[in-house]
Amino acid sequence: MKNSSQKLFLYLTLVATPLYLVRFSIFQIPTNLFEILIILNLSLWLFQILKQKNKFSSSFLPWQFIISVFLILSGLAISIFTNNSILTGLGILKSWFLLPLFFSYLVFITLKDEFETEKALFSLYCSTSLVAIISLGYELTGFVTFDGRLQGFYTSPNYLAMYLAPGAILGVYFFTKTLQQNIKLSKKTFFGLSLILTILVIFYTYSYATWLALFASLLLTTYFYFPKNQFYLVLTCSCVLCLGLLASQANTQKFSTIIHFSERSSLSSRFIIWQASIKMLIENPLVGIGPGNFQTKYLILQPYFPPYLEWAVPQPHNIFLAFWLQSGLIGLFGFLFLLGFLFLQFLLEIKNKKTPLASVFFAFFVYLILHGFVDTPFWKNDLAFVFWVFVFLSLNYTIILQKNDPTK
Repeated sequence: MKNSSQKLFLYLTLVATPLYLVRFSIFQIPTNLFEILIILNLSLWLFQILKQKNKFSSSFLPWQFIISVFLILSGLAISIFTNNSILTGLGILKSWFLLPLFFSYLVFITLKDEFETEKALFSLYCSTSLVAIISLGYELTGFVTFDGRLQGFYTSPNYLAMYLAPGAILGVYFFTKTLQQNIKLSKKTFFGLSLILTILVIFYTYSYATWLALFASLLLTTYFYFPKNQFYLVLTCSCVLCLGLLASQANTQKFSTIIHFSERSSLSSRFIIWQASIKMLIENPLVGIGPGNFQTKYLILQPYFPPYLEWAVPQPHNIFLAFWLQSGLIGLFGFLFLLGFLFLQFLLEIKNKKTPLASVFFAFFVYLILHGFVDTPFWKNDLAFVFWVFVFLSLNYTIILQKNDPTK
């Protein structure tokens, strides 16, 4: 397979991320259509390497990343085999870690310059835009949850919002780029309309946590990237937008229960979930409870926290608690080390060099950290895949910058 065809297949696979919902089994091993696409990518790449009978060339991964991933995978393995979660745990290890890592590494060694990195990000943006278009159809036809929230073909509004959030960040980048450069009106129209559509669908999910995390991450990125006078203009417009959003929710039941600290609000529910999670950690501080076991353990603890406001809770609504519980203290440390390394790296990049793509990666990791305090924007097939792709694309981009830096 020619290199150009291989890259095209990579881009199409990125667009096809939601196909993980098409599930089936092969030889009694659970899988899905998206994983098959990943395996095909890896198989074709391996076939190409063997056919050429030469070693592939690749830049070295940073030692910080290698240590982080080693700790995460080690913590997962220990937690899996010290808890009663071997089959479920191995399935999670396969779908949310190993396959996304292998595919993302393939992206890392295949894409060679900033233009190709942008094409990969554009592929992810096309994926989120398609999901937004389909989801808007659900909204227009009235297929929403009992409380009027849009979830599209996902199992919850929060899952839809979490998948679209990186698309909103990418949409802001691509649309801003079309305004700053002499780009065709058709492209400006495409990115403008698709961005509005994505934001509109996120609005209809009424996922307040997603709203706030996106708002804060984009504002913080603007603060470091743009001159102060431009930042104050953005801040003013953002405050007006925020007041408008608050006004639109003033009379809704969800907003009212949160403001008045109702015992049945989503925030109160999260407090109970976090208390149950902490109790699990007190009982299993080193190795956690094993991946995929949270729902079962959570229900067992119900007598300690009556009454439960939510019964179907697959994750602890906090990405850091989720890593600690499901990959132990070792896995949590690896995850924190990885986030800290990437956050500081791109913070310095946008402060010193003002490179546009660096602002995208910075905004994504800030969003992930902020949203991660109240939800789990990782522990799910598509969310884990998007995370690892962003990580490897960001590492690839730093290598590209170093190659283009005349001072080095």
